[in-house]
Amino acid sequence: MSDDQARQTDQLRVRLGSMAERADRSLLVVLQALETGDGDSAGEVVDADAQREPTYAHIQSGVLATIALQHPIGRDLRALTGLLHASLHIERMTDLTVGMARTVQQASEEAGDEDVTHQLIEMGELARNVAQRSVQAFLGDDVETADEAERLDDAVDRLDSGIFERLVRLAADDESRLPWATRMIHLTRQFERYADHGVDVAEQAVFVRSGEPVRLRRPSYT
Repeated sequence: MSDDQARQTDQLRVRLGSMAERADRSLLVVLQALETGDGDSAGEVVDADAQREPTYAHIQSGVLATIALQHPIGRDLRALTGLLHASLHIERMTDLTVGMARTVQQASEEAGDEDVTHQLIEMGELARNVAQRSVQAFLGDDVETADEAERLDDAVDRLDSGIFERLVRLAADDESRLPWATRMIHLTRQFERYADHGVDVAEQAVFVRSGEPVRLRRPSYT
């Protein structure tokens, strides 16, 4: 890899890390708002999204320019295409946090359930950990950490199944809880998708290292 190519790739990796940090911060705010019932706090994630810079577009342009000018091959080329795919998944993760924030904001005035809320927060924290491990695996070229992310994703799926059953029973026993339960079912799906995109990033880490396409995610428990 030439010095110019290495420098350009490093700059793109820094942008990717910044994207991931933004998604992580947004999810943290969502989970704090869910715990406190603070709809205004959740709304800050929605408001901040309007000011979001088009980082994915910058990474896409940088990757294509580097390929066109530097003609990388082998692992160098995989590193660049991996950056392109990973950045798209992280962009989707950020989009999901905005949807989560809207869901929490809408549910903040509805009658909920404290025990289920604690489980939802646990699921959200696990999804956050999946993403953190996945980005760490990609930026650190660490296949073992990619495997850790996949195992954590299994736990997210198990919680999703259990929470869904609890929410259905809650709504059946008390119709006044139905609006909240419906929104929380939607929130579990958003958490699940966030973690899934994280595993997709981990898969790119394995691809860059090995050159072989890989599927880390196992069949869903739901």
